[in-house]
Amino acid sequence: MGVYLKNKPSYLNSIVSNGIIQWVLMLMLAALMMFSLLSGHQSSQNIQLVEFNSEVTSEELQSVLDRLKTSELVDRSSIIHHTKEAALQLMKDEMNGGVLEKLALTNPYRDIIEFSYLQDNAQTQSFGSYLAEDNAISGIYDSSTQSGTSNAMALSFGMLPKLLLGVLLLLISYFFFSSSIRALIEENKQIVRSLIIYGSDNSYITSLFSKFQVCSVIRGWILAFVLFIPVIYLLINLLGLRIADISVTNLILAVIFPLLLVILMNYIIVKIKLTKFLKSL
Repeated sequence: MGVYLKNKPSYLNSIVSNGIIQWVLMLMLAALMMFSLLSGHQSSQNIQLVEFNSEVTSEELQSVLDRLKTSELVDRSSIIHHTKEAALQLMKDEMNGGVLEKLALTNPYRDIIEFSYLQDNAQTQSFGSYLAEDNAISGIYDSSTQSGTSNAMALSFGMLPKLLLGVLLLLISYFFFSSSIRALIEENKQIVRSLIIYGSDNSYITSLFSKFQVCSVIRGWILAFVLFIPVIYLLINLLGLRIADISVTNLILAVIFPLLLVILMNYIIVKIKLTKFLKSL
């Protein structure tokens, strides 16, 4: 019966559909993990402003930017270069209250680099002293604002829509799998009747369908994983995160959990639908 089922066109459809559902679940879990990571960084960030001398050259500016971008202590996504022209414009813009408060610490007629540390400790203090020794830098200012906290709160409040989206996706998945499994049973009802005539019990028939669905789920998971890797790499770069920032345990969970969840859903639906079908015979 397994061979017969695999010769059906629905087998390929089952693999693709299972793969798409698992891919979307992987992306949702990974996105939640990354937003949580970002909110944690933003809520604990200590914003620093690096003010340059009025005669700073583009090479000196780039040298400092390179040091910040390659430092393990600095959050790369927080690095912003305000040219003196942009700083003046921001000082005039009433909509940038947080930026206005920060730039008020410095001379707006000079170039400024804004950045945040991943953590505040002795190493960051040493790094700040090391930066201050650069002759192109006139001063480094510690700016305490509420922007990090408000961003973290916004991300936290954004969790509810994501959870609701997850529940909605699970419901859609359930009805989708339910429809496809019902179609699979209908396609093979003659085979089921033949198995019953030859003395197969309900548990044996259920196991055949369950094995078929597990095989299609696993192959769908392979498809989802292949599509997941480039997308997650792109997300990490777009959000300014580093591979080292991502918890391996959470990443494995984001990849494995959809597989286990979809296998469980398929097993439950097969059992419900097939039991109902066998009772109707």
